[in-house]
Amino acid sequence: MLLNYFLRKNAPEVLARDPGMPSQRQRRVFLVRGATPRWVTLLGLPALPLLLLGIVLIAIACLVTVLR
Repeated sequence: MLLNYFLRKNAPEVLARDPGMPSQRQRRVFLVRGATPRWVTLLGLPALPLLLLGIVLIAIACLVTVLR
């Protein structure tokens, strides 16, 4: 929803539906222009370390349970 708002505001040509333009072309425009706001990217960065931390904590909890 936030990305759609940002694109509508700053790059409306990306969301324009032109039947003569293939959808792959639209993706290239999206990737080349860097339409994702920096703060959206920064919000997503902690997800991977938190996922890995969760896996490690589950593994430790399982080991503690098995060794008791």
